[in-house]
Amino acid sequence: MQFNKHLARNLAFIVLLGILILGTVTMIRLSNNAPMIFGPESYKGIRLAELSTKVTFTDPITNQVINADSSLFLFRLMKQSGFIEIIQITLGLLLLTGFWGFLIRLGTPDKMAFISAAILALSPGFIFNFATPTLSTIPLVIFVWGLFFWVAQGNLFENVLGLLLLMGVASMGIWWAISIILVVVGYSIAVRIRAISVILVLITSAISFYFFKYSIIFSPIPFVEFIKQVIFELGGGYLSIAAAILGLIGLLTSWAKRKGIMTIYLLIILSCLQIAIFDSPGPILILFCGFSGNMLYRLFKIKWSMPPLKYTTYTFAFFTIILSTLVAVSNAASMAPDASEFNSLTALKSIDANVIFSGKEYDQYVHTIAGKNTVDYEKFSNASQIIYTSQNLKRTIPQLNNLNVTHLFLPKKLKEEYFEEGKGLLFLLRNNESFNLLSDFEGTQIWEIKS
Repeated sequence: MQFNKHLARNLAFIVLLGILILGTVTMIRLSNNAPMIFGPESYKGIRLAELSTKVTFTDPITNQVINADSSLFLFRLMKQSGFIEIIQITLGLLLLTGFWGFLIRLGTPDKMAFISAAILALSPGFIFNFATPTLSTIPLVIFVWGLFFWVAQGNLFENVLGLLLLMGVASMGIWWAISIILVVVGYSIAVRIRAISVILVLITSAISFYFFKYSIIFSPIPFVEFIKQVIFELGGGYLSIAAAILGLIGLLTSWAKRKGIMTIYLLIILSCLQIAIFDSPGPILILFCGFSGNMLYRLFKIKWSMPPLKYTTYTFAFFTIILSTLVAVSNAASMAPDASEFNSLTALKSIDANVIFSGKEYDQYVHTIAGKNTVDYEKFSNASQIIYTSQNLKRTIPQLNNLNVTHLFLPKKLKEEYFEEGKGLLFLLRNNESFNLLSDFEGTQIWEIKS
């Protein structure tokens, strides 16, 4: 790869774009005094990282046996450094630069590589995963840089370094191990070299499988729900609607060259399974950004016979991508916990409580920040519904006692979403003989159950 001023400008713009996007989320949260770590996945990862002193450990709150992998230990080191937020943003910038560099090394036209990296920087998936520390981003970044070094032509040192990085990713979970095997086998067959790479990756995966005791938690879902979940995540959770459509068109139009990129098709299928069943993105984010960039680049190059259609297409693509970015930044900046929720949870930590009743979306915050157990809302859905809606104290109190609930954690957002003003549980809280208000941080309340 001949690095020139043009490539340097593109790279600098991509880095600045990443800093602008992630920095905007950070600045908004700082201005609102909200914690820099947000979202349930971040707090779940942090709690598991703090517990991962051994390969196999038991979560004292949920009593779940956890088999750690190497990414969890790396996440633990990030947390212990005291700079986990800065490290996470740095990882985001490394993903952008590694992805761009990988495309350039594959011989992708400069503009197409630039567009693909820009789409990645503007994607909701990038914002939600790199504006706050998340466990799933570590293997993705190492995966991209492993590919960057591994495909280098005529540089044995970089090839070995890339292979070592890919072998490291293979130790970060069964799905990543399968992904790495697909990539290494597919590329080795395509270029008819590096047979030793396949052997080394298979050995690494086998050792990791034995050492980390990979566990597959399979939760089958109906096919229709599977399709809905994949479409939702690709069309909003990870990418803008325009980027998802462009990526899908690019994927379909590449079928004529399927022999050369069959590995990519297999990776996408594997990633769709990860999204629908395990809510883990895998490499699909960068794959679709690559296809989206390819399709948008081709649209720029073709000669349009109808200029109005040309400008309509460009306008639709541009505004939907920008709009999804703005919405993602806004959602990330306002995501729980906010200042009042964090202060309330910190106060809850010092309270002698058994089980906390709140909302399912606040489970991880209560577990990690307050260090308390919560109700299993899915297992006890009927009881939870009664507690939320009933205005009969004789129905609600027995349900709370049966669940060993001693305190209520009611954020302002939760009350607005789950309750009508003055009805259900909010109506019963007026009873001072049964409930005692312990704290109220700007509408986020902690209640003690007296009876």
